Parts: sequence; structure tokens; C-alpha cells
Amino acid sequence: MRLCLFLLGIACCLPATGYAQSTEAALKARLIGQPLYLRGSWGADTLHFDSTGQLVGASDHRSFMLCGVDVKDIHLEKDQLVIDGKRMGVELSGTIAKRVALKGSEGNPFSRKEAVHIEILRPSDGDYSSALTSVFANGLAELTPLLPEYWQTYAHKAFPPANGADSTMQPTTTLPDGVKQVGGSVKPPVLMRPEKVRHADDAAGQLSYSPNVLIDLIVDKDGLPSHLQLLQPAGLGLDEESISAVANYRFNPATENGLPVVVQIHIGFNFEP
Repeated sequence: MRLCLFLLGIACCLPATGYAQSTEAALKARLIGQPLYLRGSWGADTLHFDSTGQLVGASDHRSFMLCGVDVKDIHLEKDQLVIDGKRMGVELSGTIAKRVALKGSEGNPFSRKEAVHIEILRPSDGDYSSALTSVFANGLAELTPLLPEYWQTYAHKAFPPANGADSTMQPTTTLPDGVKQVGGSVKPPVLMRPEKVRHADDAAGQLSYSPNVLIDLIVDKDGLPSHLQLLQPAGLGLDEESISAVANYRFNPATENGLPVVVQIHIGFNFEP
């Protein structure tokens, strides 16, 4: 994959189902064919939960853009619910989100993360409703309140609630006093130490399109970045990796009449298959 860098100046709950989810038929209706996401962005391919839906043991964490689940089968056993499915990724184009199956490649250690195996211990009343709500979000809108600050502006615009709730209240980022825009006498900051974008998942290697990631940020008088926000994400974990890289950038600060000033800029990444 080739990467090009350019610098530009400038807990929700699932809806009530109305019936207890304690039979295989009810559980299949709840899970199979639904746009589910692992609420905790767990990265392990085998996950165990107690009867309340709390994770038992440890798991690494991945981008929520790599934590969709397409449930293929369930088994209601005497003491637990067993769920098998495939991990799904999300590609973003503008505000359009597209779920895609994650493809592994032979010999790649991340290929195994295609499959997801989940076990949930049986609640005392046999009703798995509450535990499933703790494990899964039903759609991206339910995940929005849980996302990092740098996702919030985009997520409120792109993932509106499906239940008609008011989504007009957008998060606002308070910028430092005296922030300037590059242009005229304000000279742009100069990147000193770029940080390579490192892809932790095989998903980035399956790109069949050429996405762009655009990040808004502030560069202070010491050349340090802050107030990072995703203006144009791409999905598939590329956004978190790009944010992590930019957070470690160091600049010669912007100047006005030879003196350092605080500026707002955009940094973009072009990814090619």
C-alpha cells in the first residue's frame, strides 16, 4: 500500500423488543441479520461473557470500524448461549457507511479475526436481553456516545439515531484563544518529524478503493498538535491509525511577522490499494 501525506492550511440501549429473549427463536430474531457491533470494540476472536454481559478475561481493542458482527448461527445450551459469526468492517465514503466482510490473507496472523465466537452464561431467569444489550450495539448510532472525542462531530452527522430522536445538537470543540488561519502574513507550520501510519489490522491490506482521511487540528506555538478531529474518515481502522500518527507529529510552529503563533490546519492522508 502506498501512502501520501499532504498538509493544508486552515450508553445507549437497544429498543425494547416486547418479549423475553429466552428461546432460540427469539434470540435468532434478535441477532441474525441485524447490523450488530461489539459494544466494547473487543478484538479477540473468542469472547466469553458472564450472565450480565460483562467480559470475562481480557481482550485487545480495535477500531469500532472493525468490530461489526454478522451472526450466522446461535445455540442455546443449558448453561450458556453460543453465538458464531463473521467480523465485519466498515468503509466510509462521505457520510455513507458500508459494511464489508473482512478478508484474511494466507499466512497473515490477523486473518483469524474473520470469525467471532461468543459465549454468554445463562442469566438466572433465562432471559438474555440485558446481557445482549451489554455485548452488542444495534447499529452505529448506538455507538456514537461511546466514541472518542475526535469522532464525535462526524459521528453525529453520519450516524443519526434511527428512532427519530433529536440529533441536531452537535458537539462543539472549544479552540484556544488567538487561533489564526494560515495565509497572508501567517506562514504555515513545517512538519519536522512525521510519524509513519502503522496498520495493526489486515483490513488495510484489502482495500479495493482509494480512501482519504482528513484531520483538523491545532498547532501551538511550540509546534505541538492538539484538538484533533476527524473531518473525513475512511473506516477499516485507518482513521485511528492516522489520528495516532498525527498526535505524535512535531512542527516548526507557524509564524506571523517572524513570531510563533497558534494556527488551525488540516492534515490529509491518501491511501491506495
